[in-house]
Amino acid sequence: MDATRAEGEGTTEMSHSNWFYLISAYFLAFLTMPACADTDQDRLPYMGLPGQLPVEVVTQFLKSRLSGADHFVDYKTLTIVQHSKQREMSDQVHLIVIQKGLLDDSVQGIRWRLQLRLNPQRRWQINTVKEDFSCYRGHKDWSRARCS
Repeated sequence: MDATRAEGEGTTEMSHSNWFYLISAYFLAFLTMPACADTDQDRLPYMGLPGQLPVEVVTQFLKSRLSGADHFVDYKTLTIVQHSKQREMSDQVHLIVIQKGLLDDSVQGIRWRLQLRLNPQRRWQINTVKEDFSCYRGHKDWSRARCS
């Protein structure tokens, strides 16, 4: 940005104090911007497409986590379990997705626990996601703490 600006008959230079206020305003605007949606929690609530089953909504939501570049799978097993409180026509389900046998020397497995609800538009919506880790070193049981 040029520090001078033509205005009608002459030019007006921006003073150092004006630059300071302008830069301060940009800096404050940057600090108050929302964080990028780079975590699963930032993407909630996540709504599936009409007609999708809960398992389809969850696999779409976790798609980038379940396959790497060029759709390469870097785990040995993938388990998906769906639970509902009622036998028939439940509007709330819980899904557990577990990756085991990862190609990682510290992470043994990753587990996602997701809660979905059928919204008034009859579309499944993910409302909560919890991610747990099982490690080769350190904690062997499922924990929210990442592996070292």
